[in-house]
Amino acid sequence: MNFNIQKTFLRFTTVLISTAGLALVLSFFLFFKNINRVVSVWGEIEKVTVYVDSEASKGEVEKLKNQIQALSEVKEVNFISKEEAIDDFKAQMAGYIQDFKKDVNLMQVVPSYFEVSVELDSSFESTVKKLNLLSQKIGKLDFVEEVSYGSIWIDKYSKLIDYISSLAGFIGIILITSTFLVISNLIKSNLYQRSKEIEVLEMIGATKSYIRKPFLKEGAVMSFLGG
Repeated sequence: MNFNIQKTFLRFTTVLISTAGLALVLSFFLFFKNINRVVSVWGEIEKVTVYVDSEASKGEVEKLKNQIQALSEVKEVNFISKEEAIDDFKAQMAGYIQDFKKDVNLMQVVPSYFEVSVELDSSFESTVKKLNLLSQKIGKLDFVEEVSYGSIWIDKYSKLIDYISSLAGFIGIILITSTFLVISNLIKSNLYQRSKEIEVLEMIGATKSYIRKPFLKEGAVMSFLGG
């Protein structure tokens, strides 16, 4: 009676752990699939902002635009003049501080800039590397004041993805190890319970592989039922 209870408990535990492992794998698969969708959508609207030195002439600005456009990672380059940038800034801030509309000093503060649309990859990791590399390339060009692409947010997001991946791998290893241990104990329990039957089979000349086969099949069935 105790053997049957123990055997039933081990079978139940095996199925439970295997099911939990499968559910975890599916959950992380769906999570990363949704993350990739977010990244792809983000990639469609992502733009690198290149602020231009205020001392650059029109010819130098045009030359800079052509240099940026020639980079392989770049999809499109749009120039936003200082006047356009100020008008946009005023429109955004007018609802908060009315005096911005009358501030003549804005002409000296707000720079002109390029909006650079980038050809991004589907992989987040390769996208981060591409943005970093592109930022470094553009930053070395003449009359570039600053390059901005949300690197702080990207770094935090990348660290979060790395942490979740490591956690998923750690939990996965634990579940796989636990499943094998439970299946191993189940087989050992069956061997102990049916020791007399095994002795009879050995006496009539049954091979070890023949004796082991039903126990291995049972372990495989338990794994299949669990996942």
